[in-house]
Amino acid sequence: MDVLICLACTTIEKQQRTVYNDKIEADKTINIRQDHPNPVLRVATLNIAHGRKDSMNQLLVWGDTFKENLDDIAKVLNQHKPQLVALQDADAESRWSGSFDHVAYIALNSEYPWRTHVSNAESWSYSYGTALLSELPLVKTIQHTFQPSPPTLEKVLCSLKLNELLGVEVTFARLILFLCIWIFRGKQCVRNRLLKCAKYCQHG
Repeated sequence: MDVLICLACTTIEKQQRTVYNDKIEADKTINIRQDHPNPVLRVATLNIAHGRKDSMNQLLVWGDTFKENLDDIAKVLNQHKPQLVALQDADAESRWSGSFDHVAYIALNSEYPWRTHVSNAESWSYSYGTALLSELPLVKTIQHTFQPSPPTLEKVLCSLKLNELLGVEVTFARLILFLCIWIFRGKQCVRNRLLKCAKYCQHG
């Protein structure tokens, strides 16, 4: 049996904690692949920047442009067909970015039945964080937050586990660790802390 952990990170405004979830159901509006995936595991990661694309700020984006920008992302995912996708700066329904769930929109338009989305920064105008999309069934997700590193807010580590990764039976357990981390580039101590956190989640 193969097991994979996929990790992503972004900023939050909450106290340090670890949250486990082992009840993840597929989105019934999205088709589930019945064939076994390619033996080559494809992964992708992208900071979707609140759907603003190359605009300076999402507040400068109008109308259906958010969906058009996310459609471009879905087209790339449909073209390359990664089995796992990690997203950062991914918005839930937020006034400043079109008032719809960006993660659900991408998942629907690029056919990822399983997803986990953590909104880690929230106010009356926005709710955003980290998301992981998968065309393979999720067994467990882990969300871990830790201390802030000024001038940024706190960080969060979001992970997922998948069993029977390639649809092939094996006689031993294998662990694959995939990290996608948003960190403040000027803080070596933050990078070290994230690595320690990843090791913690590996045994979670």
